[in-house]
Amino acid sequence: MRSNPAFTVIPILLSLLVLACSSQKSPVKIMQLTDPTQVTGIAVDGNTVYCSTRGGLVTWDIVSKKYTVATTKDGLPTNNLNTVIIDGKGTLWIATDLGLIARDGSSWKLFGTSQGLPSQVINNLNLDNKKNLWVSTAKGAAFFKNGSFSFLSDKEGPGSQDVLCILIDSGNNMWIGTRENGVYMNIQGAWRNTNTRHGLLTNAIQDITKNWDNSMWVTSVGVGVTRWDGYGWQGFSSKRYIGTFDIRQMQGSREQLWFFTSNGVHAMKGAEFTNYIESEGLISNDVTCGVVESDDRVYVGTNRGMSIIDKGHIINYSIPNIPFGNDFTALGVDNHNRLLAGSKKIGLNVLDSGSWALIQTQEPSLLKNIRSIIYGPDSTLICNTETGIVFNQGLKWDLKTRDDGIAGNDIRCSVFDRKGCLWVGTPSGISSLAGGRWTRIRADDGIPSEDVWACALDSTGTVWFGTAGGIVSISDSLVNWSTLPALKGLDVRSAAAVGNKVYFGAASGKLVVYDGKSWDTFGKGTLRITTPITAITADPSGVIWLGTAGDGIVRLEGKKAEVYTIRDGLPSNEVRALLFYNGKLWAACYGGLGVVDMGK
Repeated sequence: MRSNPAFTVIPILLSLLVLACSSQKSPVKIMQLTDPTQVTGIAVDGNTVYCSTRGGLVTWDIVSKKYTVATTKDGLPTNNLNTVIIDGKGTLWIATDLGLIARDGSSWKLFGTSQGLPSQVINNLNLDNKKNLWVSTAKGAAFFKNGSFSFLSDKEGPGSQDVLCILIDSGNNMWIGTRENGVYMNIQGAWRNTNTRHGLLTNAIQDITKNWDNSMWVTSVGVGVTRWDGYGWQGFSSKRYIGTFDIRQMQGSREQLWFFTSNGVHAMKGAEFTNYIESEGLISNDVTCGVVESDDRVYVGTNRGMSIIDKGHIINYSIPNIPFGNDFTALGVDNHNRLLAGSKKIGLNVLDSGSWALIQTQEPSLLKNIRSIIYGPDSTLICNTETGIVFNQGLKWDLKTRDDGIAGNDIRCSVFDRKGCLWVGTPSGISSLAGGRWTRIRADDGIPSEDVWACALDSTGTVWFGTAGGIVSISDSLVNWSTLPALKGLDVRSAAAVGNKVYFGAASGKLVVYDGKSWDTFGKGTLRITTPITAITADPSGVIWLGTAGDGIVRLEGKKAEVYTIRDGLPSNEVRALLFYNGKLWAACYGGLGVVDMGK
């Protein structure tokens, strides 16, 4: 890339991160496992192609097919990237929900609201006719000029609305698509707003493009496309021609209009269509974005990597042996010592002999949105999901929901007691399964809150529950511990039994410990965290490890706490689950899996 003398590059500032507690922390090595195949944007610079993904920034040499992946370990504030673009001065820009990243040479800089952006949530990036950068944000549009951003504050324009796309056409007219109020057009200096009252299929505008015949087209995910004829919008029956209304992006070329869809890539020339789908060699039909360099060369981003359509031939670029998903929520080990990793919206991964695979079921949505994983005494795999509890034995998968007698469909946690009774926590109370029958425990039965988040079985056989209103134990009888002054109103989000102690992580960042006789509390002064404790586990030596919702991982040995964040190599500071597997600590994070090697 060319250097930009007017662009001052400084090391990326991650003000939202928690600093490491001490320079004398226990030595650890953290490896990241991300899914850089979910492409969200493409930028082309000769034989170098940049793909923003949900697992970091992938840089491809399309000749050698070699690649590198940049993640939070390399200075990015997040692995979940929204799109990427190169401006007229050779600067690479990356959009994220935590701000806008610029790379010039080998350095990074993070732009946020203090640099003139109306919001740190960056939806899209576009260039005008002079290849100046325009930014679509959750609170309006902005443009980059003289090293800083200016807000598009025209009172007749979109103002602080959620902007999803911007197009400046060859006549310097501006077209802005919003999430809730259609299209704002600035034609020859005059603003106009058009929406469903003027023929748009919906007011949520995903993309805008200009076709080779000067017609304007807009798309909205799931409802198709509309065409502007100068007076109003006319619907186009996309499903009739390309098999779907789900069009993610469009781009006009010299002779064709290209559609990037959930059913492949399609090029329209007059009334004729050329289709590129998996059966034609495309890496995946689930296409997310694209760049049309010419009618002979098109770059395609999918949920499984990148394809290049070169004069009708397809060349695929993929990254092998990765866990699938970008938002990991659960971890477990099956009876064959295989690691299981639940990924939100994607499903259940299994690591077997060093290779990753996605477990397939007859119902694709069955294993999505997993909250936690346990194994039953009869080797039954149990996945607690947001839509019910899933039981598996061999090839049989069985979903149980509220219709079967459970308190609620959102299953936060589950545990077996010594008698083989299954206990589960839901937002609507506690349920237990014994003898094939579900029993429900509610507030009327003595629990401080029906909003149950965590459960654990201690060494005495007592089952413990953490709720939004306090702690409950069930053995021969139910005990509501929230009557104690120190525990009253405690909002518990995680629990674990280690040795003769039970640990409870609170939404406030406090850790409460019961040793069978008395309670102890660890607060901010010791743990140095303020976000909810979402996961608790112990290593083989008995040291406690805590996962948090925004402060990374805490290692607690006695009264000494050490904090590990993305600065130490974690995929993110949002940790959903922790598990020791084959001598290493695995962390399920937003943005990937972290593998912590204590080096001992």
